[in-house]
Parts: sequence; C-alpha cells; structure tokens
Amino acid sequence: MTRAVNNTQYPDADATYWFTSYTLPVGATVHLSGEFAHARYESFNSYSSDAATDQIGIPADVLTDARIAAAPGSDNPFVEGARRDTTHRSFEVLLTAAGAPQDGSRAPNVLYTLPAGSPPPSAPVLQQVILRVYVPDRGRNAAGGVDLPAVSVALADGSVLSGDAACAALQATPALVASGKGRLDVETYRQLVVLGDPVTHPAFDPLRWQRFFNARFNVLAAFWSGTAMEPQIASLDAAPRKGFFGNLDADYGIASVNRHFGPDTNGHNVLVVRGRAPATPHTSNGETVMGGGQVRYWSICQNESPVTTRVSDCLYDEQIPVASDGTYTIVISLPGDRPANATASCGVAWMDWGAGDGVDRPEAGTLIVRHMLAAADFATTWARVAVLGSEAAVLGDYLPQGQYLDRAGFEQRGCPAAG
Repeated sequence: MTRAVNNTQYPDADATYWFTSYTLPVGATVHLSGEFAHARYESFNSYSSDAATDQIGIPADVLTDARIAAAPGSDNPFVEGARRDTTHRSFEVLLTAAGAPQDGSRAPNVLYTLPAGSPPPSAPVLQQVILRVYVPDRGRNAAGGVDLPAVSVALADGSVLSGDAACAALQATPALVASGKGRLDVETYRQLVVLGDPVTHPAFDPLRWQRFFNARFNVLAAFWSGTAMEPQIASLDAAPRKGFFGNLDADYGIASVNRHFGPDTNGHNVLVVRGRAPATPHTSNGETVMGGGQVRYWSICQNESPVTTRVSDCLYDEQIPVASDGTYTIVISLPGDRPANATASCGVAWMDWGAGDGVDRPEAGTLIVRHMLAAADFATTWARVAVLGSEAAVLGDYLPQGQYLDRAGFEQRGCPAAG
C-alpha cells in the first residue's frame, strides 16, 4: 500500500505498507524469517475489530524494530547507537493467535494477533497484519533494500509448510478485510457537513487540532464541534484505541482545513503552517549510526476525508527546513497557487493541497501530524494529550499554528520568508 496503490486508511506517503489477511488453523503459528530494512523505522502491527461498534482496523499489538532480537550472529540496526550498515541483520518473528499478556510478560519476538488478554481461539480466526517500512535509505527500494520476510507455518501436528503451501493453509490474501465502519458513506458525510457551514464545516480558522483517540470518537467530535451537537461530545467513548488500521507506535493530531478561509473569495488561498519541530534521527542518506531524538519520526500529511481516507501529500521531518530557532514553515496550496518563495532555499516547505475531500468540495481537506515513538522524557507530544481540548496546553510550541493567506500575501514576506 502506497499513495499510488491501495491509497486508503490515511497512509503516510513516505512509508510503504504490506498487508495480509489470513485464517490461522487452531494450534498453528506463523514464522517470519527476514532481514532488518535499511530505513528509519520498521514494524509489524496486528489488527482486530470491535463487534459492539462495528469498527475495523483496531490495532491489537505491535512488534517494533528495536524490540526485535536479531538472529544469532546478526545485529539490530534500529537500536540507538547501533551500526546501521551492518551486513548481518537477520531476524525471526513468530505470529501467534492469542492476545498479549496483560501483565506485560510477553515472549520475545512474538506478535500477538488478538486483543490483549485474549485466550487462544478454539476455532480458526481471521488475522490481519501490516508490515511497515518508513523512509528507506536513499537508493534502496521500498522494502529498505532487503527481501520481504519468508513465511512458514507450523501446524498443530508438528508439520511445517512454507511457500505456496503455507499461503494455501492460511487462506492468505494480500488485502485487508474492510467490512464494518472503516470509512463514512457519502450520504452520512453530507449530513454531517450541513451541521455547520456547508462550505467550510468541519474546518475552523484558526486551526482546531484534536488528538486521535479512536475512529468513531474523532469523526463525530470533528463534525459536532461548533454545532448544536457539541455538548454531546463529552458522552462519546474517547478510549485511545486508534482505528483506521493505525500504528500503535504512532500518535496523531488531526485538523480539518478549507481554502475558503482567507482573503481570496474564490478559494485560491494558501495555508501557512508553523510550529516547532521535534528532534529526530537522520537516516535517509544512509547514516552509519542510529541516532536518537525526541521522536523517531514525525510527518505532516494533507488528506481527503473520512469518505475516501486517501492521502494527498506528505512531508516528513528531513524534508522540512528547520530554522536556527527550531521552527518550521510549511505552505499548503494547489500547485498553481504556490508562492514563488515557498521553496527550501527560502526556508519554506511546500505541500500539495490535493483533490479536496474526494467527494465534491475541492477546497476541503484533513491535516494529520504523526509523532512516532516519542521519547519517555518528551512531554509535548500527542500521546500525552489525555482529553480533547488540552492539545494546545500539552504540545505548546510543538502544536502547529495555521494562517490562511493568498499567494501574494505570502510572497510579500520575501526570501527567506519572514514570519
């Protein structure tokens, strides 16, 4: 899954996702043998569903690169301080149909594919897993210059299958099962839009950010905000269990945006986003040692709407110029409205606004900012937001601020672009 292929569930354009759905026979386990990618980040996530709310794509467990023990004689290049260019980088991972122990006593190199605490099933059960690779080193392929892991299945009778035989035994398919409420239907979306100003709703000026808690909560909270339904937000279940096949290693902030805000009455405005950039390791040029930072990775993406869940464009940390004071400036616009000084040489990153909401409002959109693997001592990150409405207090200068201008208005700021 990339921006060009299977663009759904709000992917990050600077990552590649390989997904599978399979049915594991009772008592069987799946074994993966592979090599660590030459990349910023790699993980395996498993997913479940919630029958009570008909929600899909709820993360069950994650096995993160640095937590995977390397095979004997190999090294893990994702551990901070490790050599990233090691030639011996093999690993073995086990996928088991059970929930992670709730006391934290998980087995090494095991991805649990059911919700935490779930016992092994008594009948075959559908499993869904995504392998993610973020920011392969320059010159490497999407998988980070290594082959995808080889798959084998150990059955309850002790026999082991590999290759096509393993896939047949698992009834495996390279697709996600998307039944349930993974996206809004067009009619429901239109009903939610007209709860407010049908031209701009649910966007606000200035930007109104929400930490992503779970799919149902955030969709309703976005569309109910600023309407007669706003008092009902407090009654919604805001448990932080994510959704949209999200990543347990990442936390997200979301803001609806609309080009009808700003001085141009025809909607040809640009959105200027400013904030403080979290520190990250640099890896894209093949740096030889894995560094540290406040987060492993951060990005900002322009997306369509909960109807399509498509991404339009993204920038990740190394693509965003950072000033000497640690701040950044990003301009989001249509290509034809791009200011002449919205360039890296002027200290400005630019991002394509894209197709709008993907329904019938080309001026609309959805911004998502990801923080991945925040350091324990980094308190100004999405994961520390406990309740809706506390985003500004928690993130402080790291919360992106937005201003709508027209092209000429931004160009007046010169080069380097003045704040």
